Amino acid sequence: MIPYSFALSSHIVLTVSLSITIWFGVTIVGLSTHQWKFFNLFVPSACPLILVPLLAVIVLFSYLARAISVGLRLTANVLSAHLLLAILSNLVFTLMSISLVYFALGFLPLIGILGIVILEYGISLIQAYVCCILPSSYIKDFFVSSLSFLLSFLWAISKWK
Repeated sequence: MIPYSFALSSHIVLTVSLSITIWFGVTIVGLSTHQWKFFNLFVPSACPLILVPLLAVIVLFSYLARAISVGLRLTANVLSAHLLLAILSNLVFTLMSISLVYFALGFLPLIGILGIVILEYGISLIQAYVCCILPSSYIKDFFVSSLSFLLSFLWAISKWK
């Protein structure tokens, strides 16, 4: 957060395109790893047969929403914080330019703005964490199922001897 600088992550085009790129990469890796078993992700095991079409559609929509959710979340948080700081700083500037008395009283809201800036740094750290964890959990969905298949295969081989 540098004053008068430009935040690239406040543009929805950049963040959503990055999250869609990650989503496509995860989908391609999942398809190449599991091939047709990839679509087992859309239907929970032990699901009644009559609910399979409905659950498949719901899970498909939630899977497609993953592509946009990471970028949209990042953009909304960064943009809202920048707008809040811009509105409050403009308000304090207008207050302080009215008279000398209001200039002296204007330093009190500046302390609040400083607190919001510190809070914004904390939120940006949380957003960086979330933007790393969510794609990692998406990737985990594919590799845990293949790892459990591999482990069960190795366990079956060890019991066969």
